[in-house]
Amino acid sequence: MGKKIDLSNAFGIGYFRAHRYGIEVLRGAKGGLSPVKERDRKREFQLHWNHNETAREELLALLDYLEGKNMALIPDNSTLTDCYLVKLIGDVEQMQTDGDNFDVGPLVFEEVL
Repeated sequence: MGKKIDLSNAFGIGYFRAHRYGIEVLRGAKGGLSPVKERDRKREFQLHWNHNETAREELLALLDYLEGKNMALIPDNSTLTDCYLVKLIGDVEQMQTDGDNFDVGPLVFEEVL
């Protein structure tokens, strides 16, 4: 439950989604491998927005408001059951492309479990 915000423009095609398993593999002296589970599995998303000042302003306002709080990420609004509780990890990188246009990202969101 909470505020729903739809950005004017969706994130760029080709976004990155990974499953991070939190398992470190230790190699023994004789070459054996031993998995050590350090944490539970989490999903990570890397999103970007290209050449869109409106999306950049909306994103910055949203992230300024959240200040590290959780948010629900719905990658495809036609599949509302595909939803993730995430936090922004890191900073918002913005690169000027021309005039007042900036590329934003990649923004890294990590699933909260």
